[in-house]
Amino acid sequence: MFDSDFRNKRPKPLCNLNPNLEWDTVANCESHQHFQCSHVIFDLDNTLLYTDHLYENIINNVLKELDCSYRLDAKANLERRGLYGFDLAEYLIDKYKMPIVKEDIRNEIIQYYRHYLSKCTMCPGADKLVNYFSRNGIPMAIATTTSDLAFRHMVVNHMELIKKFEHILLSNSDRMPRRGTPHPQMYIVCAARFFQRPSSCSCVVFDDSIYGIRAATKIGMKTVFIASDPNTPYSWRNEANQTIDKLDDFNPDMFGFPPLYK
Repeated sequence: MFDSDFRNKRPKPLCNLNPNLEWDTVANCESHQHFQCSHVIFDLDNTLLYTDHLYENIINNVLKELDCSYRLDAKANLERRGLYGFDLAEYLIDKYKMPIVKEDIRNEIIQYYRHYLSKCTMCPGADKLVNYFSRNGIPMAIATTTSDLAFRHMVVNHMELIKKFEHILLSNSDRMPRRGTPHPQMYIVCAARFFQRPSSCSCVVFDDSIYGIRAATKIGMKTVFIASDPNTPYSWRNEANQTIDKLDDFNPDMFGFPPLYK
């Protein structure tokens, strides 16, 4: 049952997709503060499903097992948001000067997925906002660097939420996006897979990672930065079209969407 639902959310890859196809649309994007948007792309971790504390536990367990005296501090925990798989392994190796290959540390992280990630809960306001977009017929997708394996553990208790999305792009398990954020390729591919493909200017991206915000901004997509971490640098808050502490604070007027409450 789960596998069938999951496959139905993944359209066939667009093998002839030009990774640079959206770049030319940037010049035509609006420069004012109110936009007319039609499609929404959500990040998954700490945007829809709260996993920050779970990954922190996983990483600290791995560091302990590898006899590393370091533990994630607030700055490192913020920096590693949006990094998964080999990207996360590479970050940890560079951060803590660990004498280990990234394949080994990635495998150490994966062994904790089942125990921790199935315990994740929805972020505040996620259910309400997704239902709002669904109710108003606004197409939604998920674009995330989360791996296929991590995704399956995370959503096992949240399938009603996941079913509301038109499609889901897991860039670490998909052969099309060959580069992760802050390169925008993941969002280019995600936008192209909507049944009615929008221009990049018509897409709104919700993300808690500054890497994702910067990637979407590069191709003219509109951005909502969820700055839920109190340690978020002030300068990061100015990089998105709208910055909020939680999804409950989202103001749809800026993007031309219907009022939240009718």
